[in-house]
Amino acid sequence: MEVGIGMAYILPSYFVQGPDIGHQIKYYFLFTAIVMTILMLITAFVFENKPPLPPSKPRMNVKKAGKKDNFLQSVKYILSNRNYLLLLVAFGINVGFLYTIGLVLKDFLSSTYTDSSTILSHLGIAKILCGVSGPLISGIWLDRSKYFRVTTIVLSILIATSVLLFAISLANATKLLTTISIGIFFVFISSFFVVATEHAVEVTYPESEVMSSGILNTTGFAVALLMMFTIDVILSDQTVFFKACFCFLILIIPVITSVCITSNNKRQDADTDNYQEEDNSLAVTKLMESTLD
Repeated sequence: MEVGIGMAYILPSYFVQGPDIGHQIKYYFLFTAIVMTILMLITAFVFENKPPLPPSKPRMNVKKAGKKDNFLQSVKYILSNRNYLLLLVAFGINVGFLYTIGLVLKDFLSSTYTDSSTILSHLGIAKILCGVSGPLISGIWLDRSKYFRVTTIVLSILIATSVLLFAISLANATKLLTTISIGIFFVFISSFFVVATEHAVEVTYPESEVMSSGILNTTGFAVALLMMFTIDVILSDQTVFFKACFCFLILIIPVITSVCITSNNKRQDADTDNYQEEDNSLAVTKLMESTLD
């Protein structure tokens, strides 16, 4: 995903230019539609529906306990989970801003710099490098430390800080600081995406990972719509610096909600050395019964 978003910053400026932009955009969209259709067919007819064995020990425990997926029951449990709701707010705002900045970044830069296309190309390269390295490093860190809550808090702080630096760079028209601040933002937001998704699985276990991550992503898109409306309509007469500062203030909310999350790694507690032992399945069964209360 990160590579695709990064390429979206680079390719359009090379393929769509000159006087006949409308004609070029037509073929650009046609090419995109063909590629996406091929990927859809591969996904539908080549990929397996699910692995032959559960992908992890906790999932094996859930299977042994005989848990059946129930959509309404799962949604009710997840949305009544205090830790998940706090994480949902943090994820929705942080990732919603990621989707928003992808749409308004060109306008922000063109209002400050005359060669905004060149900066966007540099940011596209930075997006690819940072977007790949960030999740990799955070994944290794989580696997070794298991510090889901602390990592979520730290990343939320760093995301807000990088946006503050971005606002300062726009106020002073400093290209280097703009590139560095957005590059840092991409590192931390791509890491946060992975960390928050895994954190959500921890606090909602034994519910399905698909359910918890699906609600997170839906919230991110919903928040992005609200932020786009606010920036383009409500704050349309304000300066770019004011809009960037507004985004920074909004990003303080995820820091607050992340701090309020309590440490409760249910999936890690179920990840024992021998998942075939009978007491592990019994523990999962009791956990399932507690979700119905």
